[in-house]
Amino acid sequence: MQFTVDDGTLRIQFWSDEIIRVTYASGTELPALKSLSVVASPAAVKWKQQENAQAFTLVAPHLKVTIDKQTGAVVFLDPAGHVLLQEAAQGRRIAPANHGTSCAQSFHTASDEGIYGLASISAVRGII
Repeated sequence: MQFTVDDGTLRIQFWSDEIIRVTYASGTELPALKSLSVVASPAAVKWKQQENAQAFTLVAPHLKVTIDKQTGAVVFLDPAGHVLLQEAAQGRRIAPANHGTSCAQSFHTASDEGIYGLASISAVRGII
């Protein structure tokens, strides 16, 4: 699914029942860049879309993702609806920099939770 949020385009892709890939770019289109960090292909996952006045929700057997209609913030939930990871409102920023693009993203996590990983080269080119 693709959504227009914050003057940009947000794409949500289920790669398995437990893995969601989120891609964002400023503007109306996502560039067709080959990821150097994602080498797998998405699996066929049965999911359904729900919508209410506040958010779009995509539901797979082991994971849910909501996109806030007002802020564009993404929230990941377990099947029982408990928040696993929540993007901060206005927590996504892509802006021109001296020699390329500056990207930042903010999340709210539980006090005992950590986020580990590496940014892909796509983030340097303006895709989060």
